[in-house]
Amino acid sequence: MKCNDCGFDNSRGNTNCTFCGTPLTVDEPATQESSSIPNENISAKSKNQVLPESREPVALSRNEDSITKAEQNTYQWKPFVWIAVLIAVVGIGLYGYQYFQRVLTEQENEKIREQTARLEAEKAAEQARQAAIAREEAAVKTLTELQNQVYIEQNARKEAEEKAQELAQLAEDMENAEAEAEPEPEPEPVEHEARPGIRPAIYSGYAASIETNKLTVPSNSPVVLVGKMLELAAYNGGRDYEREIQQHKATLEQMPKPERGDRKTARLLNDQALELLKASQYDAAVQSLLNAARLDRSDVEIINNLGFAFLKQGNLDQAQNYLVTCLAMAPDRSAAWSNLADVLALKGNMQQSVAAYANVYRFSKNRVKTHQFLKDTNSKESNANLIQARQSAMNIAEKMYTDVVGP
Repeated sequence: MKCNDCGFDNSRGNTNCTFCGTPLTVDEPATQESSSIPNENISAKSKNQVLPESREPVALSRNEDSITKAEQNTYQWKPFVWIAVLIAVVGIGLYGYQYFQRVLTEQENEKIREQTARLEAEKAAEQARQAAIAREEAAVKTLTELQNQVYIEQNARKEAEEKAQELAQLAEDMENAEAEAEPEPEPEPVEHEARPGIRPAIYSGYAASIETNKLTVPSNSPVVLVGKMLELAAYNGGRDYEREIQQHKATLEQMPKPERGDRKTARLLNDQALELLKASQYDAAVQSLLNAARLDRSDVEIINNLGFAFLKQGNLDQAQNYLVTCLAMAPDRSAAWSNLADVLALKGNMQQSVAAYANVYRFSKNRVKTHQFLKDTNSKESNANLIQARQSAMNIAEKMYTDVVGP
């Protein structure tokens, strides 16, 4: 029987729909009127017995009941079957989806691995390229440094030759000037006994002559006069030779000086070199100061700074040459004497270094500040020669000058 609401085909005998539970309406079929059997044809025996035709409906009724119960049992299990089928379909779909996702994931991972390998290969190639560039730059830098070193050495030799020629020319000019001037009584060369352990290393190559127990110094060479001032100061700070030292100083100050050059441009190069010295770029500072000195050879500040730059560079011979040249033009320049004292101490000429420090005190405008400066510098110094030379000079100064320790 079909349900009027959902249309489900229910088995016979159900009062409610198996699917939706709605009460079923049973349509009674029209019963056929049985034909009356003539009384005359029915016997008493037939009244007490059931006709064969009357037994067939009973058997049919039983079959229908069996079919109805089987159908009812079948229909009761249908929803569960459908649910099971649905679950199976969903499970298969989920498995297929997961499998598809795994395939996609593997493909993505493969792409990532390929991309990573390509990036690593590119990175390795870039590192190799950078290493090659670095090696090439190092080679170029080394070659440039060698070329610069050769250039610096050539310039140093050239500068030394020019300086020697300049000094020779200066001495010749002075001799010519003295020959042309009116004759004046010349002072006798200052002579004193050479003391043991004292040797005139500053001017030994400039026409100095050493006699037995006597040292005679000509008075016409600026460099020799600077050396003489240094040697005299080596005897207890020059306390007993103050007059001679001052006489040599006055002679140097009266000598002709180089003509003034392009002072403005030279000072600009000098300021640039000072900044380079502060940055510890000594080679560049030396080059800048050499250019400044070419522009103006009369500027004693530039010459002194050039000697200091050579000192910081470690070229002690060139430092000594330029500092002596500076003192030949300005013998009372304390800064130049101090730099020369450092050079001599580093070269191991301890007595001459002490003498140069003694001249620092001698020509200082403020001995108290000079004394304190040397003390502070010595407290930070690590070189034993410099410490010893400065300390010896300070001890001598404290005995020579009563005002050196301050009020």
